[in-house]
Amino acid sequence: MDYTIVLTAAAGQGVETIETLLSKAFKNSNFFVFSDKEYMSRVRGGVNSTTIRISSKENKGYKQFANFLFLFTKQAFEHSKDRISKDTVIFGEEDFVTNQYSSQFFAIDFLKTAKSLGSAVYANTVAFGFISALFGINTDIAHNAIKNHFANTDVAQKNIDACNEGYKLFKDSPYIKIKPKVEQITPKKYALLSGSQAVAFGALSANAKFLSFYPMSPSTDVAIFLAHQMDKFDIVVEQFEDEIASVNAAIGAWFGGTRAFVTTSGGGYALMEEGVSLAAMSETPLVVHLAQRPAPATGLPTRTSQSDLNLVLYSSHGDFPRAIFSPRNLEDAFFVTQKAFDIADKYQCVSYILTDQFFMSMIYN
Repeated sequence: MDYTIVLTAAAGQGVETIETLLSKAFKNSNFFVFSDKEYMSRVRGGVNSTTIRISSKENKGYKQFANFLFLFTKQAFEHSKDRISKDTVIFGEEDFVTNQYSSQFFAIDFLKTAKSLGSAVYANTVAFGFISALFGINTDIAHNAIKNHFANTDVAQKNIDACNEGYKLFKDSPYIKIKPKVEQITPKKYALLSGSQAVAFGALSANAKFLSFYPMSPSTDVAIFLAHQMDKFDIVVEQFEDEIASVNAAIGAWFGGTRAFVTTSGGGYALMEEGVSLAAMSETPLVVHLAQRPAPATGLPTRTSQSDLNLVLYSSHGDFPRAIFSPRNLEDAFFVTQKAFDIADKYQCVSYILTDQFFMSMIYN
């Protein structure tokens, strides 16, 4: 069993919420899950897509063609055309696709159902309920995913009601004929992690107690995740006024005996180079997590790239030893991050952890 679901929507339509809820629900139903997203660098408008791949065996990668494509805006069809094969089942509102694909298309209006519940904002949760029903996910598992996602009890209950409407929408309609073949899977104990969480947990396991940063996609997710763990793990996460201040703060923390690191991307690291030279000259350990994105200059904040190896290998003036790690997978990310701290501490040098946007945002168990 191996199915790929693609969700395509405008920015601001809440497709990331569906990804989070579905990933948790599938994982808790004992499926293997891989998900990733591609999105534009804007708050609203444009078209973004999320891919969720579920299977009965471990999967850690992306498949080009969708088994199920969900369109949440008319522009989504053109955006996702290259994900359609002859076997793709497409869902969307009446006028979302051309006649060429009419035999593969099923009209459905999540927005209309959401509005009947009082607000268009519930459209994504209605879709979550519909997809959960499609794959036979137990309603209790779906409801628990919602309760864990929404802290406010009233908001959670309204979304549970919307989810239930999604279940009904599937069961009381012709869509019920589209049942995919779902295998019974033995329960397994696997953590569901993103790349940014794997790096963060690696730093925590290395006893890192200080993270300094200036926001720069795609590295910021590490800081956001650790900021939520401050009380639990006794770590300080501090946003500084710029990258120069953040690298110097990390050097100061190490000088005072505290394991510290910075998280940044290529353009931010370019501003840190003088600080890196200071760490090298004073033989102060330093750990730099650099999540790569396309360059030069500001580049493309929400796209992926692997072009900064030479930057970290030859950056700063003069010659000094450095260690560079690049994880192959999420398990690697945990252990090499830990190793980066140990090497920096032992040899009083600069250690780098090189990741990229795709690695940061992908999720699997």
